[in-house]
Amino acid sequence: MPQPASTFNNVLAGTGTTTVSGAQATITGGNTSYIGDWHGTGTLAVADTSTSSNTNLGTGGVDIAAGGIANVHTTGPFSFDNALTGSGTLNASTGGQAFSFGSGAGADFAGTVVLTSNSFMLSGSNTIALTHGTLEISNGNVTIVGDGDQNIGGLMINGGSMQFNAMAPDQTMATSRVSAGNLDVSHSGTVRINQPIPFIPSPPDTPIF
Repeated sequence: MPQPASTFNNVLAGTGTTTVSGAQATITGGNTSYIGDWHGTGTLAVADTSTSSNTNLGTGGVDIAAGGIANVHTTGPFSFDNALTGSGTLNASTGGQAFSFGSGAGADFAGTVVLTSNSFMLSGSNTIALTHGTLEISNGNVTIVGDGDQNIGGLMINGGSMQFNAMAPDQTMATSRVSAGNLDVSHSGTVRINQPIPFIPSPPDTPIF
């Protein structure tokens, strides 16, 4: 018989490791003083009103094991600030607002980050957090690629959109670029570049190089 979902509203303290296994456990207590780690083999979630992972999970590390899931389904912007490890899945949906990684997230996560109904800036600490991880751009997500080369472990566009800093028709190479160790192009999505308004097409046979 499947386990029912649960809510944990108690306040945690100390340095021990908290393991979440089985059905979704939503952590809603104010645990900013907790410095222990989280180990997720089941489904871990934060409160829908949280704006930072530190609020419910404290300041320790979060390990999402293979097959494990962490759900961030909030009504506003959210920053994942804990050191993130593991090879599971982090689902983030933030009501059309921004999702981001703080500098404390590190570069050791090798799982998949699925973004839905939010915006994401692929640069800085967000790129670093995905050094070995896969970014899945799903329905309702808009990922804006920062200038320069953004190197991540993997990329999948699955219903969402990516926006590059490139001006049509003048640029032959975008100012912002993504390099991914693994690229999944088996799904649909949208790739955008900047377009001047009004857009005046070049005459036929105009050299572009």
